[in-house]
Amino acid sequence: MRTHRFLALLICLSVTPAFAVNLGFMRRTPMTEFSREDTRLFNEALTGVLEDTSFTGTREWGAPGSQAGGSITVVPDPSLKDGCRKLRVANHSRTLRNEGEYVLCKRKGQWELAN
Repeated sequence: MRTHRFLALLICLSVTPAFAVNLGFMRRTPMTEFSREDTRLFNEALTGVLEDTSFTGTREWGAPGSQAGGSITVVPDPSLKDGCRKLRVANHSRTLRNEGEYVLCKRKGQWELAN
C-alpha cells in the first residue's frame, strides 16, 4: 500500500524542473487538497488501470459531492517493454489542475515510475 501512495504522489505531481530539490513544488498540486476518500479513489483507479493489462481506455475517478477527481488514460506505446504501461493522468481539486504522462513498469511485483 505504501508503494501505491508514493506512486500516487508522484503521478499527481506535474513535471518539475530537474533542479527542484525541496518539496516546495508540491504546494500547488491537486493532491495537496485531496481528502482521504479522494486519495483512496485515486489509488483504486490507478491500481485498476495498472493491473488490468487488457484495459485500453480511460478510467474516471471522483466521489459524489467532492470537488476532486480526474482520469487515467492508457496511452498506447508499442516501444514499451513487457510489464510497462504509459498513462496520461489528469487530476483536479477545488482550485488546482494537473496533467502529465508517465511510464510505469512492474518490477518484482511492484509498480515503479520509469520516467
